[in-house]
Amino acid sequence: MDGDFRLASWLVEPSLNTVSRKGKATQLEPKVMSVLVCLAKHAPDPVPKEALLQEVWPDTFVGEGVLTRSIFELRRVFEDDVKDPRVIQTITKRGYRLVAPVVPASGAVEVVPVNTSSPVPADQPRGDRIAVFPLANRDGTPDTEHLLSGIPGSIIRGLSPLPGLTVVAGGVVPGNESLERNAELFGQKFSVGTALQGRLLHRRTKLRMQVDLVDTKTGEELWADHYDRDFAELFLIEDDVIDHVSKRLRLNFGRDVQPRKRYTENIDAYQLYLRGRHCSESRTAEGFRTGVEYLRKAIHLDPQYALAYAELATLLYLPGYYGMVRAGESFLKARFEAEKALELDDRLADAHEALATLNLFDWRWSDAVSEYKCCLELNSNHTPSHYHYALCLCQLGRFQEAITEAMEAQARDPLSGPANAALGWVFWAARQPERALQQALVATELDPNSFFAKVTAGLAYEQNGMYRESIREFQEGIDRNGGSMFLGFQSHAYARSGDKAGAWGNIRRLEDLSKERYVAASHLAVAYAGVGEKDSALTALETAYENRDSFLVFANMMPQFDNLRSDARFQDLLHRMNFPT
Repeated sequence: MDGDFRLASWLVEPSLNTVSRKGKATQLEPKVMSVLVCLAKHAPDPVPKEALLQEVWPDTFVGEGVLTRSIFELRRVFEDDVKDPRVIQTITKRGYRLVAPVVPASGAVEVVPVNTSSPVPADQPRGDRIAVFPLANRDGTPDTEHLLSGIPGSIIRGLSPLPGLTVVAGGVVPGNESLERNAELFGQKFSVGTALQGRLLHRRTKLRMQVDLVDTKTGEELWADHYDRDFAELFLIEDDVIDHVSKRLRLNFGRDVQPRKRYTENIDAYQLYLRGRHCSESRTAEGFRTGVEYLRKAIHLDPQYALAYAELATLLYLPGYYGMVRAGESFLKARFEAEKALELDDRLADAHEALATLNLFDWRWSDAVSEYKCCLELNSNHTPSHYHYALCLCQLGRFQEAITEAMEAQARDPLSGPANAALGWVFWAARQPERALQQALVATELDPNSFFAKVTAGLAYEQNGMYRESIREFQEGIDRNGGSMFLGFQSHAYARSGDKAGAWGNIRRLEDLSKERYVAASHLAVAYAGVGEKDSALTALETAYENRDSFLVFANMMPQFDNLRSDARFQDLLHRMNFPT
């Protein structure tokens, strides 16, 4: 193992002889660090004691006692237990091995495209992949957050139809917070040939924007421009940028490619749309409510705004998906808005994606698959469709296809917390625990506030037998939003760890909470299954079925329900949900 690496949730820095977690660093003796590095080089294989002694103390005669002391010190630092090892396991009469996942790191977490057959086609040149970066706001102009990501998002949408071009969402490469040569580093790491960067200054009705198109291999500036316009001319600026980039890349729209479409000519409606999207990124109940209000205002200003209807559909179904409200209520409203978007524009990928996901929640599996395929045919660069389709394929047990789709999403948005969390979730569903945890750690590092990343990390820790870490991860989710999903999964992790009192404590909290507000019955079912209360778990699942609980779509593949699968009542539930046999 060359350089820094992650061991479970710890960052190990051999050059500094330190291990750290959550900002707290512990100094190791040099030889103790050398033992850890040797184990990491061979992980997950065992390393004989003789080999460890020879590598760490090559020119010194020492007994096994010094090695035993080093292992004891490492276990103390990692809070590991020799009887229940989560980091270092003793192999009787042989040696030791690391049982926690080892992940290369560079300053923070090493974010790399997954190599299970690369998502970047071998014959696709780097020049056919462009990264569009969020705009910089270095003077701290207030109330511009929605524009810094929203304007690049519109440019990505405009470039996406160009034939032979893969459009990637850019960002700060972890470990390069200074931003020095960030575009070039991003290009090298993610096989991107060109990068579009910019800076924004917004003052009331005025907008000043600088954009640069850069060759990531040489750092050469391919094109640059400066715009100083009224804010009302933002559409013209976006059109101009897309036109210049396509010409510089020597790409043409072609006969079969639709030219860039403006979904509204109303600049105020457009800005409300961007605000709505930005609010929803928090994935909180308040964020969803505020986002819906902005989108309804946008639609009021422009009733023909198909893209706003599609986004509104998504923000209406997400609270039901996360178990914040009754699914049936939110899904009916969401379907109405998605269908309205398609009435206005039947080629809008975002609307097809929303409808596909709603078909999934209605257990119309073949319709969901057809809609996801339609969406990706319309826009192969639509990242959410790739990872939502991956989750759909997971639910149908088509894990290899799901991994491929999730990798496509990660390749198009490599620094996205949700895209990386989706890949981690797929590995978890496919019962690949080490890969699941590696990807979940990437997701939580990139987006510590991501609901999806937190859930995936907690599940991956549990699947790896790292129950304390799983319980801690779920606790952070509970503290942040108090969601019943976190309580249910944490209860299951408590039960797996042997802490039945902790598991039952969460069950009582869920039961009490359900008297105050809506609690998804499927979350209670997870908790009941953990403590072996099969009848209670199946009763809760039946209630979830009656409520059209969205989380039931995962019933077919969730490890938490493995102890229910042999029961005829569980199989009957799957049959009524139309799961393919």
